[in-house]
Amino acid sequence: MARTDSGQPVPPRLADSLSTADEAVLEDDLMWSEVEVKGDFVGQSADDVEIVASRLTGAHLTGVTIGRLRMVDTIVDSCDLSGAVLRQASLTRVALRDCRMSGSDLSLAKLRDVAFVGCKLDDANLRMVSGERVRFDGTVLRSADLYEARLVSARFFDCDLTATQLTKADLGAARLHGSTIDAVVGAEHLRGVVIDSAQVLPLALRLFASFGIAVDDDRE
Repeated sequence: MARTDSGQPVPPRLADSLSTADEAVLEDDLMWSEVEVKGDFVGQSADDVEIVASRLTGAHLTGVTIGRLRMVDTIVDSCDLSGAVLRQASLTRVALRDCRMSGSDLSLAKLRDVAFVGCKLDDANLRMVSGERVRFDGTVLRSADLYEARLVSARFFDCDLTATQLTKADLGAARLHGSTIDAVVGAEHLRGVVIDSAQVLPLALRLFASFGIAVDDDRE
């Protein structure tokens, strides 16, 4: 499939109509395929969960723990995943829209063609996440932890990156246009990113601070 923009995720591939997963329960060795899932799964846990060509709409997944989650060609719309533990999840062609994911744990996740649109990922654990064609649009990443994350050529458009931890992150060729970047932690690890002209001064001041450079017009 030809791509005009290396940072643009390939969208999920879903059928025009999906069956409804009535009385769905989160359980071990779960497989949801070509279904629409709604409901309350708060605090539930399961291992080996696979979700394919499906849509999760308005589902309450607060505090869930899912081991070995694999999600392909799926839309997650207006769901609450606050505090969800999804370590080492594998997401391919997934779109998350208007989801609350505050304090969620996606450490070591592998993301390919994934878009976060209008989501809240404040205080989220994204340590050592790796991805290809990952996009964040209008997403809150305040105080999120991207330590050693590898998100080369990712897009962070109009995002709140206040106090976001970027130490040892690899964001080479990532684009940060419109995002709040003046208070990121580890600004020196933004090597190779692309910013817009309005971000030059705030980022420069942050970089000066990280290198211990003071700006003072008083010569004495």
